[in-house]
Amino acid sequence: MVSTMSDGWKFEQLINIGSSYSYGNEDQTEFLCVVSRELNNSTNGIVIEPSEKAKILQERGSRM
Repeated sequence: MVSTMSDGWKFEQLINIGSSYSYGNEDQTEFLCVVSRELNNSTNGIVIEPSEKAKILQERGSRM
């Protein structure tokens, strides 16, 4: 499920990261919330290429 927020961010995925802890009398589980946002890659007609680190992170994210 993808849900778009009013500020342009999109909720992509909720991942249970497997760690749990006690808070009061209840067990709690931690989750990782994956979000994304469109990036306009041009400024005044100049195309801005993503950095190498950004490219690697995008590739890793697309494999999940």
